[in-house]
Formats: sequence, structure tokens, C-alpha cells
Amino acid sequence: MDGKAESANSSFAIIVDMGLTIEIPDEMAERFFESYRKEIWVDHESGMLRYKKVPIFWARSELLYNMHKEMVNLMGYSAGAIMERITRPHGGGFVAFLREEKAQVDMPREGILRLACADARATGWGKVRIEEGADSVEIISEKGFPIGQIYRDKGERTPMPVDYYFLGYFTGVFSALDNTPYRGEELECVAKGDPQCVFRLKKV
Repeated sequence: MDGKAESANSSFAIIVDMGLTIEIPDEMAERFFESYRKEIWVDHESGMLRYKKVPIFWARSELLYNMHKEMVNLMGYSAGAIMERITRPHGGGFVAFLREEKAQVDMPREGILRLACADARATGWGKVRIEEGADSVEIISEKGFPIGQIYRDKGERTPMPVDYYFLGYFTGVFSALDNTPYRGEELECVAKGDPQCVFRLKKV
């Protein structure tokens, strides 16, 4: 296999060569979505929707598109840095939640990354692939993340990437996973006319 070792587990792709590639199957995303569906309930006393005890709410993807567009109108493209900072703790919180939920403080890195991919799919963020190299991580969405897709579908082209909301989440995941800060950038974005969205993360 040209020096590459492939996992015997067919439920996900792992290729060990210069790094690690993780891409989950549709079935795993469906199972993750089903677990969310079973644990989401209406708290009639407060009127809130909850996942277990955590307050949540449903929203159309266009909400994030509108937020991004209005923030850019007010502050220029520096607004992206604010959106990234907002969601970075959410990514770190997801890692902490998994470790607590599974009662595994030392839950395997590979398992957490697979579940992060499943969470992204189950919550409507899109199908992602994680490629981890020697000194950086790339997160690829071949169809594009939701904000970029909406810009593209509306026929609007942006000079800068727009998916800072999701970039912050994945930056938070890796920062918590390695207990060291990461910095990320979006190299390709469908809102700019690129064929896919690509994040690159590096340790600070």
C-alpha cells in the first residue's frame, strides 16, 4: 500500500503516512443525530428547548449568514475575528462534554475527532474531513460550510472567507484536545468562488 497503513475498521477512514485522515460514514452521522433527537425535549415550564439540561434553540442557517453580513457592514471584515472568538469556547466545551459524558478523561484523540465530524454533520454544519499533518491540520468541506453556501446560492461573491463561526469551533476543539492554543485560517471558501471550504490550523 505504498507505505500507508489503513485501519481494518471500515466505519471510518484512517490513513497513516505523513499524518492522519478522518472521514466518517453516513451511518455514524445518522446515529449521532438520532442520539441528539432522543435527548432533546421541550421544557414547558420555561418554554425553552433543551438537550438534556442544556438550553438550545433551532435556527435556520440564514441566521448566521445575516449575522455575518450585518457585522461586516458595521465593522468590515475584521468582524470575522469576533465570530471566531465567539465559537472557540464552544469547540473546547464539546471536547470537555465528550470526556465527561463518556467518563473518559483520556478519551482517544481519534475518537474525539470522529465525534467532532459526526457532530458537525448531525447539527447541519456539513460533511467534513480532517487531515492532520506533521505541523498543521486541514479541515475540508467539499460542499462548503453553511454560510459560504448561502452566499454562493444567492449569487453573491465575497473578497474574504466567511466561515469564521465554524473555524472558531474547530480551533477550539484542537486547542482543548492538545491543551495548547491553535490559530486558524480559511484558505478556500465557496463564498469567494472556490470549489470547497478549507481551514488550516496550526499551534501558536
